[in-house]
This record gives sequence, C-alpha cells and structure tokens, in this order.
Amino acid sequence: AMAESRPLLGNAGVVLRRVRSPFELARMLATAGLPFPETRAEPTGLPRDGSWLVKKCYGSSGSGIRTLNGPGGLAATERGGPCHFQERIDGPPGAAIFVAADGTAQLLGITRQFIGTSWTRAAAFQYAGSVGPWSLVRHAVEQIQSLGDMLAGEFGVRGLFGVDFVLSDGQIWVVEVNPRYAASVELVERITGVPAMAWHVMACEGPVSGSLRPPLADPLLAGAVWGKAILFAQRDVEVSAAFTAWCFEENCDPLWPFIADIPSAGERIAEGRPIATAFAEGESERDAIARLKQRLAAMESNLYADSP
Repeated sequence: AMAESRPLLGNAGVVLRRVRSPFELARMLATAGLPFPETRAEPTGLPRDGSWLVKKCYGSSGSGIRTLNGPGGLAATERGGPCHFQERIDGPPGAAIFVAADGTAQLLGITRQFIGTSWTRAAAFQYAGSVGPWSLVRHAVEQIQSLGDMLAGEFGVRGLFGVDFVLSDGQIWVVEVNPRYAASVELVERITGVPAMAWHVMACEGPVSGSLRPPLADPLLAGAVWGKAILFAQRDVEVSAAFTAWCFEENCDPLWPFIADIPSAGERIAEGRPIATAFAEGESERDAIARLKQRLAAMESNLYADSP
C-alpha cells in the first residue's frame, strides 16, 4: 500500500511475499543447484525424532520455531498461526549482508550468529546476537555471492538485505532471506565503516549501475572484531531509573555506543523478552565474546539490583 502512494525505499509487497516464501526459495535454489532444507506444508509422514522443525510463517528472530518431536509442540505452534515444516540442518549459523541495485548484489560482510545462546538467557532457536567478520573458505563465499546476485536478479530484491544460513560440512544451506535492514548490518558498519543506510537509499532511489563498490575497511577498524548480544529477561522485571542511567553512562563513545535498545525507567518487561543490546570490540572472536559476556553480566547485575 505504501509503495502505491509514494516512493518506497525498500521492497514492495510482491517482492516480500515471494522472497519470504520457503517454497519459492526452494525452487530458485534447486534451479541454481544450491541446497535448501527440505520444506513441507503438512507434517504428514514426517519423523518426530527432532530432525524436523516447525516454523511460523510470520515469525521473526526465531520466534515460533519448535522441534517436531510430538503432538504437543505442534499443536502449540499451530495455534500461533500458519506454519510450515523444515528439515533441521546442523552446523554453525551465520548471516550474509548485501546491498542490491539493478539486479546485482554487493556482499558487505558475513557474521556468525548466536542462536539460543545460554549466556544471553535466550530461548531455544531465538536470535541472540552476532559476531564478525566470519572468515569462510573461498568456495563458501562464492556461493554466498552467487546467492545474493540471484536474489537481486530473480526476485528483484533491492537495498539492504540479509541471508541467514547454516554452514554444514563446508556447504552453505540457506535458511531464510530478510529483505530489510537485518540484525547484522550494524556490525558490518562497525567493522568496515560502510555507511549502510546511505547505500540503501542510493540503491532504492534509481539506477546506480557501477556506483556500488566493494567496501574498504576503515584503517582505524582494520582487523577489529565486533560482536553484539541481546540480554533477555530471566523473570518479569520493572526497569529502574538507576539501570537506565547506568546504561547511558556506559555509552561513553557517541559514535559507537556499547549499549543500545535501552528501556525506559518504569517499563515492565516480561520473562523471556529482550532487555537491551550490548556491543563489544575485540582482537579476536574469542576476545569479543568474552567482553560481551562481561557486559551482559554487568547489565544483569544492575537490572536486578533492587529486585528480590
């Protein structure tokens, strides 16, 4: 509706519906010889041993995903709206970030994802953060770049978009496409210095052939590893003024704040819901993750300081 009334700096409804359909993705990837988890519209005949997942058609950030291991979990998901069933692929999850224009896509960066990570208090299958850059072998990167070009060419995706995948035995398995500013974009911005939103606007405003160039890392950020992690509530909690003030005090760098999505004082947050997002920079992935854990531990300490 918005696209019909005024210029839209994003993807129109027809593009969204196609690229968000696992069945459309499966057909495109099969034509290109790229793997995609087997996907069914009905659970009839599927094993209940945990090798298949139930996914809500309109879920996001891992919400509504269940293991197909019994009628109870299936019934609970079906009550939450339409769903489909997908083969489970084991391996580390990741995300590729692109900007697309004129039917081609520029790969901006690749990150590794935290899914259901215990130290963030996230639930199973819940997106809890990312760390990057993730260095993959050339074959995998070439697969990812080809995938981006196909999405831009076949589906007409434009602007910023992300592709979630699983790396299994050296093979990229696409899980879903997010045709929007995805969760890892802000890490790619910190790592490379690319002004992602400016590129998004440029890509969506009209023909820009030849104007998108491979990102050059800012010399000040070269070699840096950045991570983000979302803290989830262990129990129902009311945010104190002291916690909000502490979060703002932690943001000593106005360019790259260390805590984002800061809740307002007095806001009540239910168990399992996100509290805030922490960022950390390190010399290695292990270093960045260790700093994220420290920051989340400090956030929890301040969040529950006045709670029984």
